[in-house]
Amino acid sequence: MSLKDAIFEIRRGLGAGTYPSEAAVSQGIVLRLLSMLGWQTFDMQTVIPEYSIRGRRVDYALCYPRGKPIAFIEVKRVGQGDGAEEQLFEYAFHEGIPLAILTDGAEWHFFLPGEQGDYDERRVYKLNIPERDDAECVHRLERYLRYDAFVDETAIASAREDYQDVSRKRVVRRELPRAWSQLVVEQDELLIELVAEKVESLCGFKPDSELVADFLLKHALSEQSIPLIIKDEGDNSDQQYSKKVNKKPDGGIVVGKNRGKVTTQRLYEVPILQAISELGGKGEVREILAIVEQRLGSVINELDRERLKGGEVRWKNSAQWARHKMVKDGRLKSSSPRGVWEITAKGRSWLSSNSM
Repeated sequence: MSLKDAIFEIRRGLGAGTYPSEAAVSQGIVLRLLSMLGWQTFDMQTVIPEYSIRGRRVDYALCYPRGKPIAFIEVKRVGQGDGAEEQLFEYAFHEGIPLAILTDGAEWHFFLPGEQGDYDERRVYKLNIPERDDAECVHRLERYLRYDAFVDETAIASAREDYQDVSRKRVVRRELPRAWSQLVVEQDELLIELVAEKVESLCGFKPDSELVADFLLKHALSEQSIPLIIKDEGDNSDQQYSKKVNKKPDGGIVVGKNRGKVTTQRLYEVPILQAISELGGKGEVREILAIVEQRLGSVINELDRERLKGGEVRWKNSAQWARHKMVKDGRLKSSSPRGVWEITAKGRSWLSSNSM
């Protein structure tokens, strides 16, 4: 019988309730699969049952060379595997075991206990036998549990390779909102053009770039959730809340009596125009915001310097909104290259009338 055939029978048995106890899972699934993966399950120095660790026991220790554990398997009843990671990790930590497996027969969780992060972050792969196809089940079991793969050291190497891939994907998922926010705030020309073309394909009318940019900015802002740290009077402990922001008509954000409010977008208009004028009428965003920050000084408060959910610093986000408003009303040019802000004659006239 092939490994694929065994998996098919196990899947059918799981559906029929053939494995009602932990012992049934151990005997009917775990040892069966280990045997088909090349392990000498009757050699007590290769597959050690009830392996003792400081007065406690792990269900199986897989050994290579004989008598030297290289992987632990903890077995639970079908559907009872949740929450057993802590116990398994404790076993593996004390013994310096590189690979730990938690299974209830149906689900197989492969962990690298020595890596960083919580239990989920140290999980290399979760194999669900009832849901995965035969080829995937065979591939994963052979990749992580085949005896010969421990002999030639490819089992642990493969697990670490897959862990790095999972870790990279986790970082990418974390940075995606930030990347999206930057594309929107910076008014990426390609993004705006793609959206405009899609609108045209749907309705036959192509919106201008300003309309698309305005929509993207408003949509991005509506999705922001701002974490607030609020300290009650007479209380020395900080409590963090995730709140929807109450936006005032002038662009200010009400955040509670002890925290004040975010500096309004309107207050950035004069410093932005002054900074552009100092730079000769146009300048790169980074240069302009550096001058704005210097001019406003302590006006940019603690709340302003916090980061939004997408990773953008709040005061810089507000400055971008102020710039967007001035582009729409003609004080800044709309045709400037991406990343460059440029004042118009109307902007100079307005600045002359509004400078202190």
